[in-house]
Amino acid sequence: MAISEKAIKAIEANSIARNSLMGFSNIQKEYKHNKDFLIDTIKWHINKHKKECKKTQVHLLDEFYKKLVKKLREDKEIISLVADLYQLADLRFWQVPEAIEFEFERRKTGLPIASTVDKLQSAVEMVVEDISTLPNVEKKYLVNKDFWYSVIKQCDEDDLEDFSAVVPQEFYEDKEFLYKIASIRGEALKYIWEPSIYTANKKLILQAISSYPEIYEEISPTLQNDIDIIVELAKNDDDNLDLVAKSILMNEDVIYELVDVTEGQILEHLGQKDLIKKEIFISAVEYDADLLVYASDILTRDEKFMTELIKINGKAYDYASEDIQKKREILLIAMETDDYAIHSYPLDYENDDELIKLALTKGAFDYNPPEFVLNNREYAKLLLLRTPWNIEKVSDTLVDEEMILQAISGGRKYGIEKGSKNEKIILKYIPEEWLDDKRFVMLAIESGLSLRCVSDRLSDDKEVVSLAVNKNPYDVEFISKELRKNISFMLEFLDKTDEVFRCICWWNIDSMTEKEKTDVIDAIKKKPYLVGYIWGRTPHYSEFLYEAVQSDPTVIGSYIYMAPKYSSIIHQPCEHLLKILNKEFKMTEKQLLKLTDTKIIL
Repeated sequence: MAISEKAIKAIEANSIARNSLMGFSNIQKEYKHNKDFLIDTIKWHINKHKKECKKTQVHLLDEFYKKLVKKLREDKEIISLVADLYQLADLRFWQVPEAIEFEFERRKTGLPIASTVDKLQSAVEMVVEDISTLPNVEKKYLVNKDFWYSVIKQCDEDDLEDFSAVVPQEFYEDKEFLYKIASIRGEALKYIWEPSIYTANKKLILQAISSYPEIYEEISPTLQNDIDIIVELAKNDDDNLDLVAKSILMNEDVIYELVDVTEGQILEHLGQKDLIKKEIFISAVEYDADLLVYASDILTRDEKFMTELIKINGKAYDYASEDIQKKREILLIAMETDDYAIHSYPLDYENDDELIKLALTKGAFDYNPPEFVLNNREYAKLLLLRTPWNIEKVSDTLVDEEMILQAISGGRKYGIEKGSKNEKIILKYIPEEWLDDKRFVMLAIESGLSLRCVSDRLSDDKEVVSLAVNKNPYDVEFISKELRKNISFMLEFLDKTDEVFRCICWWNIDSMTEKEKTDVIDAIKKKPYLVGYIWGRTPHYSEFLYEAVQSDPTVIGSYIYMAPKYSSIIHQPCEHLLKILNKEFKMTEKQLLKLTDTKIIL
């Protein structure tokens, strides 16, 4: 029995929607507008994302949501499911649609989604633009706290007093309302209460400081000295501390309280020298050891204290007294967290093998390495393992095959980009004939040499190429054109990297051996999208398509596949592929629907 047009449309819609949410806008209208179909699609993507631990780009979800018809964008069940998708995505860089924001807010508070949010915001915008329209606003908004929060937050400073005067009196008797107003627009307080009342209320001041730090200048001297208020002031912006009298900030107990809040910046803000409170610097060096410049000599000469700071941040070693710095065991502690601490060591270490090797491992000599390192084979090898480009500084008498291979190893470890200056430096020291010497090339590839660097002859060598791609899957792009035509050889790398798909030369079924056909079909079972790189005019092609769809039914919804037996290029493949499955493999409509997990047919 031939597959019905209804089933073709249903399978195509289901397959395209599952291939990509972005493709949802391309399916037939009856499916785009069908809530059950949409719910089924979104749930499928949610499960897929969870299973694959995949983070979708939020702007793609945003585009998908915007393309839904209005009634579906406002549907609570749809909004909730789309929000689930957003939570599986990366929310750091994109703004989510307003309805999703409200859904996230609802989940926090446990409240239902406000169905009149848009209308409420319209009312807010209307009165903010012209306060004279206030009498025309519906009563339900005037008795809504959220309405007044939004109005007071959004109105101009010149209108703030007018709006504060028309807020219902019962709201001003509600402490929760006042604290909320204080936090979103602290300056509104001066239009609600007399200064003598609100400036003496510590809790209210703490709420107001975030939105109106200038309130600090209006409060009583007692509260201006209150450490909680000063800390809250600093939390919002270090510059707010300019409002606080220097005499208050100079107190070391106050400084200590502000170190963590300002991440140590309070010390730079004050520029106060010779501080002796140890607790200040125990906190400060976690942010920046250079803040020890404000410490008293009494502290920097205290070996026990400085050792504790050096354990926290090795850079503190730079500020210890010379007597402390001379102690080798303290230098070793510093080098655990500060790679360059050895440069502050006041004693000669040129013959200290342990220190030199540790410093090389840490990268202390990556730039401007000393002569005694460049003239010592063992030290030079350690140097090149981190900074292979330093091979041009190593003594010429030391540069040989072993040293070059070490530089190549360093390049692999720290990354040498194609055509980069550093790659050119390394290649400059490799004689051209070496890159055509299989023995050296195999050793170099083991060390990390890219296939792109070897001779054309060796880029055709299967053993060389296999080693290179196994070491670095991205080297597949440097396989010669001749080898790319070798189906069995290329299939070896299919599980290594998807990059191999970009390198396949179209494989013609008509020219394949029986073994190659079997191998490709086995590969398609694992990687169904491989079928998109195969072409031919023989009946065998339908078998390839059949295996691909059996492995991943969403292949039906893809627009990249060629089936020359039926058409030179199929731009709408679904109907053609389904006919193949139906006609040549005797799959019934019911089996096809089950295969593609299509439950909904209009």
